This record gives sequence, structure tokens and C-alpha cells, in this order.
Amino acid sequence: MRSTGFLAILLCFICMPLFVKGEGNIINNTDKGTTDPVIEFNIDTIQKKVLSMNLSMNVRYTTIVEAYIKGYVIRNRPKSQKILGKTLLYFPIFEEKLKKRGLPNDLKYLAVVESALNPTALSRVGAKGLWQFMPETGRDYGLEISDFIDERCDPYDATDAAISYLERLHEKYDDWALAIAAYNSGPGRVNRAIKRARSKNFWKLSRFLPKETRNYVPAFIAAAYLIEHHETHQLEPEYPPFDFQLTESTMVYHTLSFYTVAQVTGLALDIIRELNPKYTDDFVPQSIHGSKMVLPSRVMTAFKDYLTMIKPDPGMDLSMDGVPVYATTPIDVDLQSFYTKSIYTVGEDDDLDELSQLFKCPKHCLVAWNGLQNRELVRGQDLILYQPKEFKRFSMRRDDVKVPAGIPAPGLKSLHSGLAHTTSGISSQQVDNMLYLFYELKMGESLQEVLIKYPNNTIQDLIKLNNLSPENPPLAGTKIKVRKL
Repeated sequence: MRSTGFLAILLCFICMPLFVKGEGNIINNTDKGTTDPVIEFNIDTIQKKVLSMNLSMNVRYTTIVEAYIKGYVIRNRPKSQKILGKTLLYFPIFEEKLKKRGLPNDLKYLAVVESALNPTALSRVGAKGLWQFMPETGRDYGLEISDFIDERCDPYDATDAAISYLERLHEKYDDWALAIAAYNSGPGRVNRAIKRARSKNFWKLSRFLPKETRNYVPAFIAAAYLIEHHETHQLEPEYPPFDFQLTESTMVYHTLSFYTVAQVTGLALDIIRELNPKYTDDFVPQSIHGSKMVLPSRVMTAFKDYLTMIKPDPGMDLSMDGVPVYATTPIDVDLQSFYTKSIYTVGEDDDLDELSQLFKCPKHCLVAWNGLQNRELVRGQDLILYQPKEFKRFSMRRDDVKVPAGIPAPGLKSLHSGLAHTTSGISSQQVDNMLYLFYELKMGESLQEVLIKYPNNTIQDLIKLNNLSPENPPLAGTKIKVRKL
């Protein structure tokens, strides 16, 4: 289909020199100036494990397969642990869709080779997403790619497209090794290699393929080995924060800025972006069919509160000027602190599906948190659970407006009397900023329509606050002072 560039990067790692002790079975992972421990790499054991893997193709253990495995388990261990952690987010999506289409489960490993499970990965030739689609191929398989949306970055849509493409390639070759090779380089090169080798056996025709495609199936085998046997090499998954594990989605029909989402939910922009990678310009464009918005479960209630509040006027100004927005999560904020850990003792008839529904927690998270090798539970077994400490709600009521640290809130008497200053030491300007805002009248908009948006005002309030009269009526574009919600 295209050259990704990620294979070339991995080759840089596997071509670096190794320090070998004994008979080549122990590798020293010590960089200059560090004292990392010696890591075992028993070639005979690894070869047996590779050849025993139940993959959908004829598996061989070659020097290239070995080199890729060394790249994963020796030279680039931190990246490998991140990949293992991200399987928690994306493999359940792949597995469900592959199962529905009746395709081999191990095809999920292809995304490891393609993008290292990075949904916004971009190759040097323009391939993008978990499955590294070029724009024209992506559009051929139904992906929207525009100025504001790139569905190549959407884990669900891109996976559907990738599965359709792989299914078509397998129908053509009736061989998954050839289908995977064609996914990398396109059917044309594979067809020419078949013709020159007079064989449809990948291992016999591979020498007639371009170098990257020749190494592609070995890289796939190595990725499968990493996922299935990482414990052998003391590799521990680096799971993402719970804000990325425990999520929900809802549909948005009107244009919505990520900036507003951040104000409503209290999330930093980088979290919103990472959970919604298909939106390219920090906003959800308007769509009569609706666009999916993914957010942590702990803030989804607040977001739905907001969507309900702005119906039927999505352009309503809720005036959250005082709410800070962070591009990235502040270093003093521990995302894990929003969650609580608890222990559940398994009952006689409990199973993972029922517990997943009971605790509203994805089944694959229960498996990962508890290191379950199989999905069968035993009575009396303790299960670790993580759940949000609370679910955020959204309200524009006055008593929910936060006052900056160090400035005491004005008393109730001051709030309603509109006194210029109070005994608390707050200046009249500070009180004004907390209680009022300026709203710009639109063409043809009446004061009654303003009251619908700001219902804690009255006509008398608006007249008094803005010195209005029949001789001094408000005009379109006039900024009038109103009480905050």
C-alpha cells in the first residue's frame, strides 16, 4: 500500500552493535555511562517460542526475525513497554472487529508494526494513523479526510478500513503472509515477485521484494512475539492514565471548540486531543449525522449537562471567561488521584462479563489490572478495581463559580445588593468581574431573548445596569451588562 518509514526506524535499532557474553545467549544492555542490568537472550528458547506461536501464516525464525525481537526486548525497552501499555486501549477494538468479520485475531499485531500503536503517527511519505493509510487509499475505503477531520486517526473507523483492505488482499492471494506483504508495498510488487519466483510461498519469493517489504513479515512475527512473550524478558506494560482507560463517548451535532470542552470538564487540551485524534484543528465541526466525542467517564456527565443546557441554541454564550484552560496537564496534577482503588472478592457464580457490567468497567481493564492469564475467575479471588472518586457535574449557578485563591467570596448580602465594596477587602472591580459580564446584542435580538440566555436577570435589571430608556435603546452590537448565571 505504501512505505511507512517505521520499519526503517526500527532497523536502525537492530543494526546497532551488541555486547555479547558467552555463546551469544546473554546480552549486556549497558549504554555508555549507565549500569543497566544484563538481560538474558536465550536464542534457543526464543526460537522455540517463536515457532510455537499459533499465527495465521507459516512462521519461520530467521536472522531478521531475531534482530527485530532484539530491537523490542533489548535495545528499545522503554518504547516496547509503552506499546504493551497501549494494547489495553486499542487491541479490544481490533479484536472485536476482527471477530465480527471472521478474520484471524493475530492481524491486530500489524498495527504494532505500522504505527507502534500511535493513532496520529505520520510517515515520511504521508501515511497516517494506527494503520498508516495514504490519503487516496483511505478515501477508497470510506475514510473522511478533510481540513477538519482525518478518520485515518480514528481507531474505530481506520480499523474498519484496514480490515476491509486486508480482507480484499487475502481474497486475492489466499495467503496471509502475502496479504500482509501487499498491505505494505501494494499488490503490484507482490504480483511481480510471485511471477519471478514462480511461487506463492512468501519465504521463497521474498528476495524479489523491496527490502522493507521483505522485512515486513519478519517484523510482524517479532511484534507478535513481543505481545505474547514479553514477560520472558521482564517487560512490564506501561499503561496510560485511567483517564484514557475509563472513557465514554457521546454524539455532538454542532460546532464545538476543544477550548470550551476543556472549560466544561476541567481537562487539559492534550487529553481531549489524544482521546479525539481525528479532529485536526481543536474543534468538532457541525454535522447533521453527529460526530463522536470521547472523554473520561468521570467528566462525561458534566459534558452532557452542558450539551443539554445549550439546546436548542448551540451558540449560547455561557461566559466561562474566568475558567482556566491548560494546554497540557499541570505537573502538580496527578491524574491517578481522581480514581480510587478497591478490592472485590469473587463470588461463586461471578464472571468477568457480569462484573464488567456491575462496575461499569471494561472487561479488558479488569484483566490487565489483575494480570489475569486466563479469563476464568475463582471463588474467593480478590480483584483490584479502579473507579472515579466522583463524577463531575456542570452548572452555571452563581454558587458554583470559583473564586480565585486568596480572594474571599463576597457575602450573600453583597451579592444581591450590588454594593461597590465589602468588608472582606475585595475591590469593586473584583466584585464586578465575579458577578457580571458583557453580552453583545445580535441583529434583531430583543432584551426578552437575552433573558432566556441569562434567566437570573430581569428587564428592570438590564435597564438599570445599562442606563437604558426609550431615548437610549440598545442597538445591535451594543455590549450590555448582565448578571452572570
